[in-house]
Amino acid sequence: CAANAIGPASGSSFTTRTAFAVWRNSRLDAGATAVVVAHQRDLDVVGGAVRYNKMPSGEAVKNFEPARVTQVKYPGSNDAIVNIREDDTCFMDNLPKEQETDLMKKIAIGSEDQQFDYHLGINPSSLLRALVANTKAMSFVEGGSTIDTQTAQEILKALYPNYTSLSTLDQKGLEMMFALKLNNSYMSKDRILYTYLQLVPTYRNLCGVSSVARQMLGKEPKDLNLNEIITIISSFPGPNIYDPINQPKTALKQRNITARKIIEGGLKNNVLTQAEADIIEKDVIAMPLPKFKAPNYNSAGSGSWVADTIKKELLPTSTLPSQYYGKGYQITTTFDPRIQRALEGQMKKWNNQGRFGEDWEVSAIIVDSLNFGVKGILGSRYDFSPTNQYNLSIDSTFQSGSVGKIAVYTAALQARIDRGEGESLNSIYITRPDWPLAGPTGISMSVSEALSQSINTAAVAALRSMETKNSTGGEELGKFYQKFGVKLNLPDNTVALGTNDISNLELLTVPASVTNGGTFPDRRGINGTPFTTIASIKDKDGKQLYDYTTDNRKRAMDPRVAEVMNQAMRAVVTTGTGKAAGVTGLKVTGKTGTTDESIVIGFQFNFEVDGVWYTGVFRIKSKDNRPLGGLYGGTFVAPLAAEVMNSIVYEMGR
Repeated sequence: CAANAIGPASGSSFTTRTAFAVWRNSRLDAGATAVVVAHQRDLDVVGGAVRYNKMPSGEAVKNFEPARVTQVKYPGSNDAIVNIREDDTCFMDNLPKEQETDLMKKIAIGSEDQQFDYHLGINPSSLLRALVANTKAMSFVEGGSTIDTQTAQEILKALYPNYTSLSTLDQKGLEMMFALKLNNSYMSKDRILYTYLQLVPTYRNLCGVSSVARQMLGKEPKDLNLNEIITIISSFPGPNIYDPINQPKTALKQRNITARKIIEGGLKNNVLTQAEADIIEKDVIAMPLPKFKAPNYNSAGSGSWVADTIKKELLPTSTLPSQYYGKGYQITTTFDPRIQRALEGQMKKWNNQGRFGEDWEVSAIIVDSLNFGVKGILGSRYDFSPTNQYNLSIDSTFQSGSVGKIAVYTAALQARIDRGEGESLNSIYITRPDWPLAGPTGISMSVSEALSQSINTAAVAALRSMETKNSTGGEELGKFYQKFGVKLNLPDNTVALGTNDISNLELLTVPASVTNGGTFPDRRGINGTPFTTIASIKDKDGKQLYDYTTDNRKRAMDPRVAEVMNQAMRAVVTTGTGKAAGVTGLKVTGKTGTTDESIVIGFQFNFEVDGVWYTGVFRIKSKDNRPLGGLYGGTFVAPLAAEVMNSIVYEMGR
């Protein structure tokens, strides 16, 4: 309020005179309001610290909506919501206008601002009381806030530059002036009250009556009874103090104080009849507190690899439009809690069994092979924490090792089709310089044998077969990866052996496409790849805005190439280096990978459960890139992948 905007030495400032002008009149007439608005640009508060010409105006205010938290839910769940932003001040549900009941409005006014309908933003009597108290204390000790000024505060938080960094006096001055401006130019009283009931802070980091109704009472706002409404609104002065779960006695006392205040003011102002006052006595003051439950909006927590990955995709700098922030969008994530539980459970088991070296870095990710949705992720072998936030599966790159041969053979076979040479796709021709054992003219080898036995010379031959007059085989491989938004540094033909650095996520682009028959979604999700954590988006009213299964699809390779490569990856698990990854009753394909001296060991795997194919990878290395003691992807990592697949099957109830 105006009184709070001045210090003891402000004397008869414009702000002070305005305060007394308002006090003198039960309503601010049009002329007085015009004076406030006219002086707004030149008025400074507390020595010119705040310029009032920065106050928001125009369409931004007229169309203002509370900055609701974007909800992220697991598929098929209404209550497993990931709190994805630490800077969200509270969780806020949408309050449809038709669910703002007359009872709700009446109780809010009776409790918070009984003169709400008779002032234009600031309450004269409250203003004078605050002025006297603050002047006497020579500092800010009491506010004269109204529903209008509290609404103004929330709008200023959203629209005024650096509002929260201002001093308390500056903030209060702005709130008072902006409350007047809201009434004069932008909002009706009904709109102000409606906005207030949506954004006022309440229990457990919730905001708004509707959030408490749905999260803690399991009701729609329109179905709240008198006891529930008064209890909720009675908490507004101090939600943590009056928490009905943690502080039931204090909450009960506060509810009854509020109920009696409503009765007293209502009878005094002829707003309530005696019969209505008796109902409040009977149905509220004489009754116990309503039964509240703890809210479920934060069940997944912000400190998890799941939330971390989602947040990375939702950053304003990402390809997903930043307007999805703050508008109450309902996002269904692609993450599958069953797959995530299997990954986390197995990792904890292996850690407890001491199967990893102390300095080993272990990462894993599993995606939906068709729609490229992330289903489970391990950013490291440890839980996400303040000291462990670097997501190795997304933010770190490793040498691909022999896992990269999937892309080499796939690109080489596609190049063969592009040249019109698709008659003999299931073979690789190795010349003598590539492999001395090939004889004087060379030798042909099936792609399945080459991949399943991880024959390096075959991979080099495949890479060289892509060479053109203008580019090397490595450059052609790079062009193939670029279809998926992946950029590789490809210096020479050693890339056929996996010397290129690539992240877990990027590594999965080609095998996922191979597994689904050669296509991928035409989108740029996490780090510019087609992979995403966002399955669907609805607006605050439940209208479908986006569904990731409807994204246009691109073809990365001919279906014949995909068929040959699927056979080859199947051979890796049935007769080749990845036999340890076989799971009884499960279709599994994949590729082992071990770099020179076992610096990085890994296993890329694809498996089918209930008709759905998934693509994943595990990779392990030491922090200082020391050799891992002669361990290999096929003998160490493939068995880990098998255990995870078995665990996933169990979680899915198979």
